[in-house]
Amino acid sequence: MFLMAPFILMAAFILPPILLAISFIAALPGFVLAVGTVIISRKQKEMKLGSCVLHILLQFVPVADLIDALYISIIIGAGQRSWL
Repeated sequence: MFLMAPFILMAAFILPPILLAISFIAALPGFVLAVGTVIISRKQKEMKLGSCVLHILLQFVPVADLIDALYISIIIGAGQRSWL
């Protein structure tokens, strides 16, 4: 049991950064889509610069990015899907 302690401690310092990197890589497609939608809305003059910066910054906060992505897809995305 005492021989395993250094390996468990080593895993405790190595695994969290690896798992964090994997979670960021998994969230990257949604981040790119949200930022792209915000930039397109900005170019179409549907969104002000301050609002654009706020939405992009909210994409970096773990829980706020989900709420902001829903807001972007429902409110902002509805104006872009008017051709359907």
